[in-house]
Amino acid sequence: MNNPNSVPIQEREQSEMPLAAKVIYHVVAKSADTLQTDLEAAVSHATRVADRNRHGVLITRHTATLFTVTPTAGVPHRQTREHDQWLRNPVRTVSPNQP
Repeated sequence: MNNPNSVPIQEREQSEMPLAAKVIYHVVAKSADTLQTDLEAAVSHATRVADRNRHGVLITRHTATLFTVTPTAGVPHRQTREHDQWLRNPVRTVSPNQP
């Protein structure tokens, strides 16, 4: 990643998590141009860890610019799944008597 706008992938140990989920890659998008490249790099790293444990990879969007990529037993081996936790348009319930 020689792009000056690119943020290096950060690896963080999570001692309270099971062994298979101890590696979490954080991807912070500095621009739309680098997001795909940075996510692909994180998935590549996570896939190597996941394969050693016969797990899959979970990509989670937390905000428009923050993603995590995690090897996990919750995803079948050799599969990658995406999860979107970013609530962009919350649903608002309005009763008929309220404006």
